[in-house]
Amino acid sequence: MKDQEKGFELLFPELEDKEKWEVKIFADLRRMKDCTSKTNPKAKEEQSVREELNKKLNEYKQKSFGWMCKQALDAKLNEIPPQEPNRRKKALILKSTFLVLKESRENFTKVVKCIGKEYKSKGLDFECTGPEPSGNLLAEN
Repeated sequence: MKDQEKGFELLFPELEDKEKWEVKIFADLRRMKDCTSKTNPKAKEEQSVREELNKKLNEYKQKSFGWMCKQALDAKLNEIPPQEPNRRKKALILKSTFLVLKESRENFTKVVKCIGKEYKSKGLDFECTGPEPSGNLLAEN
């Protein structure tokens, strides 16, 4: 595996100082749904609650992804396969990959932690994994 990573670096020297990071966002949909119906008096009907919940989820995903992108050289939204809620009873709502300069690693992880703290009270959990060699990003594409 290490030889393969070195091979990528030889083929793509511009990736040598870069790392791949993955961020997943999980949502406690039941908690968010309850909160939405309590805080929005108009959203009492099931359909209205669902619409309001989807609107909030999209807003949170867009803002979070945008903030993380500012810390990265490149970013990619990954497909979320059909799934059951994870062991924490939360649904995966965003799966993304970022190409980050090694020297920017600390800033990137701080931003992810900060966003995670801000959205924790809204029912979201952030999971950040990395670094992986950036050659792995090419291998996926």
